[in-house]
Amino acid sequence: MRSLGVLVGRKSHQRRCLVLACLALVAACGGDGGADGNSPGTVQLPQTSFDATEGTIVNIRVARSGGSEGVASVDYETVNGTAEGGSDYTPASGTLTWPAGLSGNLTISVAIADDGMEEPMESFRVVVSNVMGAALGANTSATVNIVAP
Repeated sequence: MRSLGVLVGRKSHQRRCLVLACLALVAACGGDGGADGNSPGTVQLPQTSFDATEGTIVNIRVARSGGSEGVASVDYETVNGTAEGGSDYTPASGTLTWPAGLSGNLTISVAIADDGMEEPMESFRVVVSNVMGAALGANTSATVNIVAP
């Protein structure tokens, strides 16, 4: 009987050691849900409203945060509101891509036309969609207000 107790005690000790080793490995690898870059992260617009003067360029940041594992990309496009693409601003569309291991901001630049006319404020939107390799955050649209100089 005594030898059986020793064997059971050893197996229990081995299991505890294995569990402790696994917990230490998870902690060392960032077992906090990926805040240290071990997840693909989230892509969204950190700012959702912009004011731009005629004759300038508005730069809209798109952020990948919360991780940088793998390649991530997102499509973007301008959408007419009271401002019309081609006459009030230069329409833009494309894809932004973050390489594996990179997070942070990428920029969409849109030229605002100077039509020389006095007019009320006009606006259009920039929309991000179709994210690949990451999660799409809550802020997917930004409004750009065009003001006369």
